[in-house]
Amino acid sequence: MTADHLQITNSALYSYEYWEVADNLAKESKEFFSYLNTLMGPLTLESSMAHIVRYTRQGLQWIRGSAPLS
Repeated sequence: MTADHLQITNSALYSYEYWEVADNLAKESKEFFSYLNTLMGPLTLESSMAHIVRYTRQGLQWIRGSAPLS
């Protein structure tokens, strides 16, 4: 029980850190996300899981396509 509580608390604490990192990365890539939002529709708190998956897959596809092959 205590371990579960610690796990939940730890996840909540790190979620703020991850959000801040993601927010900074999004600010650096405004054009990418603007185009992704135009094509796929923006993500909102009310977005369905299917929409989140489609949005993420499209973004990852673009990132993979632009990555240099080594």
